[in-house]
Amino acid sequence: MHKGKAGTSKNSTQLMVLLFEQTRAMGSLRGARFGEPEPGRASFEPERYEAAQAEALRPLLECLTPDADVFNRILASRSHNALSLLFDLHGHDIYRAIHDRDQGRTISFGTLVKSANFEMLRGLHRAGFSLQKYAGKMIAQAARQMTPDYLFLVRNELGITERILDHGVLSNTLDQPREYILCDLFRELTAILADPQDPVRNLLLHDFGNSGSPASLRISALCLWGVPDMGHLLGDLISRKLSARMATLVEMTTTNHGRLELRRKEPCLMDLLRRPRNGVFFGLSAHDFHKAN
Repeated sequence: MHKGKAGTSKNSTQLMVLLFEQTRAMGSLRGARFGEPEPGRASFEPERYEAAQAEALRPLLECLTPDADVFNRILASRSHNALSLLFDLHGHDIYRAIHDRDQGRTISFGTLVKSANFEMLRGLHRAGFSLQKYAGKMIAQAARQMTPDYLFLVRNELGITERILDHGVLSNTLDQPREYILCDLFRELTAILADPQDPVRNLLLHDFGNSGSPASLRISALCLWGVPDMGHLLGDLISRKLSARMATLVEMTTTNHGRLELRRKEPCLMDLLRRPRNGVFFGLSAHDFHKAN
C-alpha cells in the first residue's frame, strides 16, 4: 500500500498516458450496448470482460503514487471493479484526503450521478466519501431509471430522505412516472396538495394549463383532485387558455358540492399517477384540455 502526503506525488507522464488510454477504453465499454451473439459462438459477457480489464490495471497502479489525476482516471473508467482495486492497492483514506483537499476543483462525482453509476457511488460511500452534496441530483436521476436499484441505494444505503418532487423538473417526473416511485409520489402529493404554503404546490399550479409541458394534463388533474378554490387561484388563466369544459372543472373546486363531484369522477390519487399520459382525466383528454386557437 502506498503512503505519503495526499496529492503531492508526481507520476511519470508515460505511466499516466497508459492509465489514460486504458481507462478511456473501459469508460467507452461501460456505455456500449452489445447485440445478440452469433449462433455457435460463446456469448459475450460485458461484466466479466470489464472485471478482467480492471484487473489488468493492477501492475500499472502498483507503479503509481496516489494523486488527484490517478483518482480522476479511475473515476473516468466508470468501473466499480477498478475503483475497488485502487482502494485495495493504495487504501481509501489517502483518496478521501485528496478529495477533501481538492474541494471540487478537479474531482467531481457528478458524472457518476448523472450516468446512474450506482455501483461506483456505492463503492465511494462504503469507502467513507460523503455524497450528501449530490443528494438532490441523485434523487432526480434515481426517479428516472428503468429499475429501482439506484433509488434503493439512495434511500436505503445513503439514507437520503429528501422528496422526489423537490428535485428535477416536475413535468419530467410526472410525465409518465416509473412504477417504483408511485408510492413515494402518492405520499408526497398527499401532503403537498394539502399545504397552501408548499412551494411544490405553487409550482404545480404554475404548470396548470401549460400546453408545452408533456405532463400538463396529469399535473392539471392532480391540482383538480387536491387543490380547493382553484377558480380564484388561477384568475384570468381560465378564460384565456382553458377550454370551456376544463374551465367548468376548475370552477367546481370553489364549492363543497363541486369538490365532492370531482372526487366522484376521480376518487383515487394513485390512479391519476399510474394512468398513461395520453389517457382521460376527469373525463377530458389532452384534446379537450385547451381552448381552440
